[in-house]
Amino acid sequence: MLDIYKASAGSGKTYTLTLEYIKLLFQDPQNYRKTLAVTFTNNACGEMKNRILRALYQLSFKDDANYIQELQAEKVNGKTLEKEEIQTTAKKIYKDILHNYSFFYIETIDAFTQNVIRNFAKDLNLPPKFTLELRQNEILETIVKNLLINSLDNEDLHQILIDFAYEDIEN
Repeated sequence: MLDIYKASAGSGKTYTLTLEYIKLLFQDPQNYRKTLAVTFTNNACGEMKNRILRALYQLSFKDDANYIQELQAEKVNGKTLEKEEIQTTAKKIYKDILHNYSFFYIETIDAFTQNVIRNFAKDLNLPPKFTLELRQNEILETIVKNLLINSLDNEDLHQILIDFAYEDIEN
């Protein structure tokens, strides 16, 4: 299953993602071993892990924890969960994740891509100990040069670039 969430900043993405992740954990407490959450930044990864663990901790010990109403409204494996069952399950999941933290997969897109490349290095005819370098400035310079060269043959693109330059100067 693949779920993609797209929303603007401050719209509650992290809350929604945390809730969906926790729902998966309540369907099967081992789902953290089989689930990959991918974000854009290291900060977002840390925030997601932190939120999930904090939510599980609160569900374990607080009667008024976030997500408790959503979990009670959700049918898990065909039945409605009571508060006590939510607390017991949350404690078990929380403890299990902490003891097996290396299986708690929330990564950046970059880290995920590097792991895929490393796992298929042999198939891609890459040396086993390859290093991946991001030369962002070099790549951007090449892209900009190509864009400018191509704009000479494309009037629409050329006009867009001129308009962009004027707007940028005005700003």
